[in-house]
Amino acid sequence: MRVDSEIVVQAGVRHVVRALMMTRRSLTALLAIATVAVASPAWAQNYSLIFRGTATGTDNTGEIFAPGTSFSGLRYTATYLYDTSLPIRNTTATGDHLHGGVAWGTPDPVQAFITLGGKTLWFGGAVGSAGGAWDAGVGVEQGFLINALVHQDLFTATIMSFQVYLPGGVFIPASLEQPFSVAFTPGANISSFIYNNFDPGTGGFANVGANLSVDSVELDAIAAPEPATTSLLLTGLGVVGLIARRRRSRGS
Repeated sequence: MRVDSEIVVQAGVRHVVRALMMTRRSLTALLAIATVAVASPAWAQNYSLIFRGTATGTDNTGEIFAPGTSFSGLRYTATYLYDTSLPIRNTTATGDHLHGGVAWGTPDPVQAFITLGGKTLWFGGAVGSAGGAWDAGVGVEQGFLINALVHQDLFTATIMSFQVYLPGGVFIPASLEQPFSVAFTPGANISSFIYNNFDPGTGGFANVGANLSVDSVELDAIAAPEPATTSLLLTGLGVVGLIARRRRSRGS
């Protein structure tokens, strides 16, 4: 499964709409965000690391199922987007790592999301931005180990983390830029997520989490955004901004 620029665009629109619902900023600020989005490293994700498997957990606030629902065996797809051109990348003969965030005083190296039960939950800020994640990164060790993490902040403890040890006979390259796809019987791994982000739909904080069994991992290159995609983003942001401005005028 290849992650293309449309997913990145959807992420941008989703975060802007959420920001409008929470802060109700002016149209001028919205257009400024659009300008930065087109020209900044926020759109520089060039690779994706994708985990698939089954989840076992509890949806305490009804983000995916009815509140209080426990679930087991639900299929998920977790995707980490990253940019290997960031200067915080550390490459050795046996491994390749991107690690940073607020705790390290560096730009965000990773943005991630998980899709399960027909809903997508996002973790971290745009890649290359400042302040979107407390601690985040991706890494591979030649042949046997894959790591991925977004610890969003210390206040909500929102986090998604993978530490997958591959079984004997399954090998991966020691590079975050060399695509691979491996499938295996779930074995040793320490992988889970906790999502406690503010939900503008309910006006409260979400609470859903799960342990994640992993049976396949894939690394892919991301296609660069096309001009038509960028135009679509700007048009969508303009419409959202106009609606927000009209609502604000009516309210006053």
